[in-house]
Amino acid sequence: MGVVWLAFRAALRFAFIVLNNAITIPSYLLYLVLLLPLLLFAPDLFWVIEGVMFRWLLALVASWGWSAGYTVMEWGADVSSLVDDEALVMANHQSTGDVCTLMMCLQDKGKVVRNVMWIMDHVFKFTNFGIVSIMHGDFFIKQGKAQREQQVAKLESHLSNVWHERRRRWLVLFPEGGFLRKRLKISQRYGERRGLPTLHHVTLPRTGAILAALRALVAPQRLEEPSSLTHDMGAGIVGRNVTALQKDSLSTSGGLACTDESAALHSDVLDNCQSVISKDFFPAACQNPVPFKEVLKPFYDGESLAVASHHGWTECRNECTRKCGVKGRLNGQVAPSREGKGLRRGLHWLIDVTIAYPGGKPMDIQTWVLALQPPVTTHVHYRVFPMCEVPLEDERLEDWMYQRFMEKERFLEYFYRTGAFPAADGKTNAVPRAMSLNNSWLFLIQLWAFASGAAWFTVLYRAYSWFI
Repeated sequence: MGVVWLAFRAALRFAFIVLNNAITIPSYLLYLVLLLPLLLFAPDLFWVIEGVMFRWLLALVASWGWSAGYTVMEWGADVSSLVDDEALVMANHQSTGDVCTLMMCLQDKGKVVRNVMWIMDHVFKFTNFGIVSIMHGDFFIKQGKAQREQQVAKLESHLSNVWHERRRRWLVLFPEGGFLRKRLKISQRYGERRGLPTLHHVTLPRTGAILAALRALVAPQRLEEPSSLTHDMGAGIVGRNVTALQKDSLSTSGGLACTDESAALHSDVLDNCQSVISKDFFPAACQNPVPFKEVLKPFYDGESLAVASHHGWTECRNECTRKCGVKGRLNGQVAPSREGKGLRRGLHWLIDVTIAYPGGKPMDIQTWVLALQPPVTTHVHYRVFPMCEVPLEDERLEDWMYQRFMEKERFLEYFYRTGAFPAADGKTNAVPRAMSLNNSWLFLIQLWAFASGAAWFTVLYRAYSWFI
């Protein structure tokens, strides 16, 4: 009886999801055709509307797993505060279920899901979702040494032409370039030749796509005088500290002068709010500065003070305002990692995602669609690195990436042994966060999908009848 029920349920789910795709994807395309005039007169509005529908489509994919009891537990840094910043998101790759898992994770990260660009294998172009990704501006990359340089050049050109025009925020890619089961032996042999530790849960990453993203989206910043930096950014950084930080970033990041908050705030020399916010806002009469690290304690996960500084920026600003009684321009000041005068447009963060499946058994898209397994929780761990810490030179970037994936190996080994990710430095236990989807919202999106399908069918049928 159990087997019969599972087969019957799988058949019902398959039929429903096929129907779902047959209705929603054509409806998405027809809406875009209807809105094409906006590309001439209001292109920003066009891409906002497209992004909203793209989010709904991804929510439908997430609902397939959610309805089967497949949930996600999140660990490590809270990346929800970075949704307005431009970031590179890299994840380990074990199966097709990784993409579905990330689609689910993005649903509770606010509007950033509308502005995500995916880099995926070119075979996905020929799937049912391929046409949606093409319209959204995702990039399909071909694997293989013979065309690697050509593909990297195409990706760099694509990012330069599409990223800012469509106001994208997060760039998602899988640096391993293939599934774990397919690449593991090759990676192990290559690592052995290089004298690297043997990896079992991840493979050595390829750096071509990331290097293209860095070239296209991380432009070297000009070295500025401390006075002009303070004026332009609205963030007071003591002159001698700026100079030191610039020198450090030049020596560690392959030439990227990291003069903004992402580099400055993770330096121990900046220990109070007066060092962070311009002294134009904090006159000498203010005698009670708030220790910056104390303000950040609720946000600090032990991995990077720069990340905590981003989470705690508003709290720090408001606390300093209360202590010092500063009014006026300070209110409404935003963290200087945002775009603005004196800052580059482009990537500010690298979000390192580690996906772990219970028992080390990856879930594929067939399981996600047909609910072939009992309810299971996938675990996703986040780390955040300021982009100024990522080298821009090819060889040094490769070494840096290898180090990150060796750390992933240790994370996964620990998870498969204990059922939890390791705690950050200074903490006893890591505390996970259960992500959640709103069932009513998912129902409304399904309602929109079928209502749109019915409406477009009626319009097209009447048009056909009128012409015939």
